[in-house]
Amino acid sequence: MTKGELRAQEYRARARDAWALVETATLEHVREQRRRSASTWTAMAEAEEARVVEGMRLQAATLVRQCLARGA
Repeated sequence: MTKGELRAQEYRARARDAWALVETATLEHVREQRRRSASTWTAMAEAEEARVVEGMRLQAATLVRQCLARGA
């Protein structure tokens, strides 16, 4: 597993924890803070996942170019 995948996994776990805490808050402003926190963690996980996928795409493209250059 890459560092990016590990980070995304960690961010997803933090988002899940934050979403779980939303319902436990008795004050609306605290619920809103927790919603924002959960949304931020979710966005960070999605961004990290996008970086991982882009890196994989670039690696695959490089391998294809190398194979084509060798005449495979």
